Amino acid sequence: MTKPVLMKRPRNIVIVASIALVFELSSMAQSFAGCGGYCDARRVRAMCNHAVKTKGLQAAARDAEFEKCKADPLSYLGKPGRKGT
Repeated sequence: MTKPVLMKRPRNIVIVASIALVFELSSMAQSFAGCGGYCDARRVRAMCNHAVKTKGLQAAARDAEFEKCKADPLSYLGKPGRKGT
């Protein structure tokens, strides 16, 4: 009579551990995916901020240049490095 009870315990432990592992892995995936667009936007703002600071602009001109950079950072940041323009 004791054998079936002993056989159920390891199976129950495996089931509970599997469920706990699924919850843990799902929370990890969400934390990695949560950065997505926010991290990209933060990186663009940092690059644009640096690019505008190097120009030494003040107030309204600085804000306008920053907005231009945020709208299309690749073309804005690519302009100073081009040769022949």
